[in-house]
Amino acid sequence: MAKGRSKKKQHYVPRAYLSAWTDSATPAGQTPYIWIFEKEGGPGKRKSPEKTFTETDIYTIPMLDGSRDLRLEDGLQQLEQGIGTLRREFLEERRQLPTVRHIKLIAFLSALQARTPAFREHHRSQYQKLLKIGDEILAQMATKTLEERRRIGALSSLSNGQRMTMDQVREIAERPIQALLPRFLRVEVPILVQMQSTILCATGNAEFITSDAPVSRYDPEAQKRPLQFRSAGLAFPTIEIVMPLSPRMALLVHHTQPMSRGIKPIVYCNVEEEIVEEVNRRTRAFAHEHVVSSHARPAGRPWLRCRR
Repeated sequence: MAKGRSKKKQHYVPRAYLSAWTDSATPAGQTPYIWIFEKEGGPGKRKSPEKTFTETDIYTIPMLDGSRDLRLEDGLQQLEQGIGTLRREFLEERRQLPTVRHIKLIAFLSALQARTPAFREHHRSQYQKLLKIGDEILAQMATKTLEERRRIGALSSLSNGQRMTMDQVREIAERPIQALLPRFLRVEVPILVQMQSTILCATGNAEFITSDAPVSRYDPEAQKRPLQFRSAGLAFPTIEIVMPLSPRMALLVHHTQPMSRGIKPIVYCNVEEEIVEEVNRRTRAFAHEHVVSSHARPAGRPWLRCRR
């Protein structure tokens, strides 16, 4: 447990990750910087990765005695360690990853989906709706007689689905990241690690951008399914998860056809500018507020034409 101001400023997009987008034209003697753009357009601003995408105590769990539980922040920092080395010494060299490093890369991707303000606000909204429904039910139950409550209780006991108390729902609504991120990793990493990991390698002049919510999940076939099955779930064979890795590389995680189990060798694939631009359109569409480039004026910025 920590007290005081230790580790109060916490990165929701790791600086080790963002450092891949530092401008190569940074003058000697200056702190390397990246270029940040509003997702809807406008001029870029220079900012160092150290000072970018941080929030006070976004992962801290406040304790009753006033101390601050930093286990989640510490765990994420451990997950970030070595990501730069992995990128430079393995992926840029088009080498296969040892199993442990492969799993760590997938865990990093999975965590990056669930550690951002965008994830927090989405899930907070969903659980606040559940809280409202629960409060309405409690208010209605207060008007029932004891016998009526017993009958309603007997009906609810017939359900064999997973249950949550109102306190559990309230806890998630208050701190979605702290409550959901560990569960998210436990469920998703064993699935993602058995999907195909493909490194998209840019060959033309176009470069990959990233954002304040770098991981995009998109299923190009989702709109063809009935409404209740249109989510970008990992069980669907056409799901695509993309995480830009640097201006020249992006990680695409997808199912093999036919779908199969087991960790598969990484595939390296050269892609033309049209593919880079499509990935960038997705990155911008799923961004919360900002996108990141390694240049002040990315050529053409075609990703600004997209709509989510």
